[in-house]
Parts: sequence; C-alpha cells; structure tokens
Amino acid sequence: MWWRALGAGEFFMAEPFPGMGREGGVRRVRSAARALRKATCRRCPGRSRLLLAGLLCGFGPSFRAVGARRPSVFLLIALLGGIGPGLGTGAAASGEEGGERLPGARLEWFPLQPRQGDVIRFTLRAAEGTRVKNGKMQSTTLFFQPVADRPGRWQALGGLDAEREPGEVEILVFLEGPDRGQGGILREKLTVAGRPFAEERLTLPDSMVHLNAEALARVRREESLTSSLWPVETPERFWNGPFAVPVEGRSGSPFGLRRWINGEPRSFHTGVDVKAAEGTAVRAANSGRVALSGDFFFGGKSVFLDHGQGLYTMYFHLSGFRVRQGEAVAKGEVLGWVGQTGRASGPHLHWGVRLGTARVDPVVLIESTREFPPAGDDGEAAGAASRNRSPGGS
Repeated sequence: MWWRALGAGEFFMAEPFPGMGREGGVRRVRSAARALRKATCRRCPGRSRLLLAGLLCGFGPSFRAVGARRPSVFLLIALLGGIGPGLGTGAAASGEEGGERLPGARLEWFPLQPRQGDVIRFTLRAAEGTRVKNGKMQSTTLFFQPVADRPGRWQALGGLDAEREPGEVEILVFLEGPDRGQGGILREKLTVAGRPFAEERLTLPDSMVHLNAEALARVRREESLTSSLWPVETPERFWNGPFAVPVEGRSGSPFGLRRWINGEPRSFHTGVDVKAAEGTAVRAANSGRVALSGDFFFGGKSVFLDHGQGLYTMYFHLSGFRVRQGEAVAKGEVLGWVGQTGRASGPHLHWGVRLGTARVDPVVLIESTREFPPAGDDGEAAGAASRNRSPGGS
C-alpha cells in the first residue's frame, strides 16, 4: 500500500546489521532490547547490562568489542534497554505533591524518536492496581486508557504539530497507587526531532493567488468556524482499533509539503492527498460523530469527524456528502464521494488529522493506533446503523 511506503523506515533509524537489511536489523534490535529488559531489570550493574546487550545481539563478548564493531547499533540497543539517556523510555514516578513513591512506574513511547507532525503512542507500565488520573504534554491533555488483560498498563495518544520547534517536551502523568494515599507525578522529557519536509514551487496567475475582499472575508469566517472545533475535547472516545485510509487510490501530495507560489511561501500541506476517480466512495477512517459539514472556499464540500478526546479527521474536496452535523458514524461508513470542489486541480481526497490543536500526519496515526486498547462497546456502536442514500446529497 502507498501509505505503508510513506511511513516505512521513518520510525526506526537503526543501522542495518551485517548480512541483514534494515527491517531485519530493526527486528534484531527490538528483540534484544526486550530480552535485555526482562533479563536485567534494575538489579544488574551498568557494565553487566552493557555486556549482556552485546551478547544478546551476537556482536562480541565484551563492552569494547561491541562498541568498536558497531557503535551506532550498540547505542540504540543501550537506549532501548533503558541504560542510556532515555530514548523512548521514562524514569520511575516521583512521590511529589505529598504522595508516596510508586516504584517501577515507567513511561515508554512510539515512535522512539518523535518528529514534527508525529502521533505518539504513550505506554505506562506500573504496579497492578495503579490508576492514571490524567496526563499532560505541555498544554495538551493525554487521555490514558487501561489495556485489557494487562494490569498496570495504560496507553494514550499525543500529537506534535508539524511546525513545532524541535527540542524537549515535558510529559506529566498523574498517578494514583493501589493503596490509599499513594500517588505521584511521573515527569519525563522527550526530544522532538526536526523533519525534512518536501517543497513544491508553483507559478500561477495572480488572480488565483491573491483573494479579493469578498473571498478573503469568507475564508476568515470559515477559519474561525473550524478553529473553534480543535479546543473541544469530547471526554468520550468513539474510535476503536487502528485508523484506516478513507479511500482506495494513488498517493498525491504528502503531509507537510511546503508550497511556494510565485516565489512567496504559503501554508504547508496539513494532510495527505489520495488521487481517485470522481465519485469513488470516501469512508470514515474510524468511528466518530460529525462535528461539521459544509461547503468551504478552499476545502470545497467537506466533512469533519470528532473521534473523541481531542482527535479529529477531515475529508475535503468531496463531490457530495451524505452525513450531517451531530450524526454518529461507524468506521468504514460512507461519508461522501471523491470530487474536486473548492481549490482543487483534479479529483482527489485531502485527508487531514488534528490531535488536540496539533496538525499531525495521518500515516503516522494509522501506525500509532495499531496496538491500542479497545474503547469498549460504546465506541464500537457509534453509528452502527448503515445508510443507503444516493450520491449527490450535500
């Protein structure tokens, strides 16, 4: 699938192992890291853990041999095993705000090296009976969900805006221990890396670039309307299982594309484009409720879905849509049909995602929701009734 190709190789930057490709090397590193964590825990001294990392990967019987033969691979193994500066893993919770220390609480995240525009899947591992009150990533709420059949494990999604400056981001997780009075705050910092977005330079007639007063006033009204959606974090979670590409087709403009028109910088591409024949069905990427639908200057006929807990998906340039504001929709339900309404040069779907206020990559959302706890019956039931209306409704 084209979207798998877009995401492939971007989550792991491991150097290939001798005689193995990149994928094989990544599997070897992750397998070794898991074994390392199980075998060593926190009882082994640092040198023993380094030695065991090398032995598990088959690189040599000594710290010197491991470091000399494959230093970049060794570093990644060390970090994944929890002995380096914390790539993808956090420290134990501190007993702040008067609570007792909660030993063993640990925060991990995927992708291991988050970048601009990524959707991060956080996993908290703690003692059985520990509860998460809530979490924060700067000003964004992290809605942690318990993982079924895995006591003490919780997961949440967080979004990094595509234009967020690279650097450190503080994560706070507020915990409640299994015994009354126990509690604390797990504090961790992750480092956001930059991302090399592609560029596109176009030359167009001036009339297509600079809007007249009437069009500009319309655009501002519509921006005000859509911007009012993002701060609304519906407490319920409607989505369930991994998100899916809304339409079958070919890849178009990627997420984050920087556009220059007549030499002037323009806003970056906030979604992914999927090229498909006009009239092809566009389906809900996951269960949710219709937060907004209408005809917009740039997006044309558009549908905005609220999936709960600050997660929204958008579907632009439709030839028509058959859902209305407030309706519940199920994953895979037809929302409308591919078109070229609004500012579009040909039939395609523009698919965008917001998480909190962050503009994030839909391809990464698919990957980050592959291993996530189910929402329960309510999320799966959203919009279960199917519709059989004909194309053309809008």
